[in-house]
Amino acid sequence: MTAEFGAGAFAQALAGLKRRGSSLLVVGATCGRSHLSACRRLLGEDDEGPRRRVVVLTDGVANLDDRVPETGQGDDTLTVFDRRPATRSAAAATVPSEGLPTTLGALERDVVDAIETFDRAAEGLAPAELRVCVDSLRPLVEGYDEADVESFVEGITAATVEHGGMCHVHLPVGRDSETVERLEPYFAATIELRELHVPRTLADDSPHVTTEQRWHLHDEELSTDWLPL
Repeated sequence: MTAEFGAGAFAQALAGLKRRGSSLLVVGATCGRSHLSACRRLLGEDDEGPRRRVVVLTDGVANLDDRVPETGQGDDTLTVFDRRPATRSAAAATVPSEGLPTTLGALERDVVDAIETFDRAAEGLAPAELRVCVDSLRPLVEGYDEADVESFVEGITAATVEHGGMCHVHLPVGRDSETVERLEPYFAATIELRELHVPRTLADDSPHVTTEQRWHLHDEELSTDWLPL
């Protein structure tokens, strides 16, 4: 049974993930806005320290500016692999899209090569300096064999952790799905997202939606309460 733990223990566990390197599976059948907000936080802000980012776009429609601060979009600090369908409008593109690769092995090698290039340029990456994002596993799960998807996930997460980085992968489905159950063992933690509709008040009569997160740390078998994103 998974136990729950408080804010202090969670902060300590999160610091450990940053220090050692980590792999995070971000799930939740919420709208893309919530996953996008989580993505930007996990990719980090530049004022928190140096950042080298590798971003794999597969089906997202948001511009890169919505994920990465403008100051972090230099050629020496950001590598983007745009594998979204080429049917998008030209205005939505951030870099030329090649569509999904014939094999996931090729994409895995591209990501690993980008990580190693950053490591050489930095003469060794600092803990949590490297941030890797796959904006959605869903097109990969739908388009490739299970074994190929698992090999891809295992390869990019292992390479990220080896260099002390943080890799997060989005899968916008419920945590109780069979796909999540199959892929969770490849990650150190699962971040579960949900959206809450906040009712109108006398002070603010416009309804709005807030996003909450719940972390599940696998090795520790611990989960947080629902927390603001």
